[in-house]
Amino acid sequence: MITIQKDMLKYKLCKHLLTLGLALAVVLLEFLTVRGCDNLLQSSNL
Repeated sequence: MITIQKDMLKYKLCKHLLTLGLALAVVLLEFLTVRGCDNLLQSSNL
């Protein structure tokens, strides 16, 4: 019974970390895309 609860906790923690990592990756990707677009616009203006 205790081992099942332990595995469930591990699974929930893993899922939470995965979701957090995915969200962080999406934010980073959006940030890089925006930065890249801004740089392209600035260089095309020059």
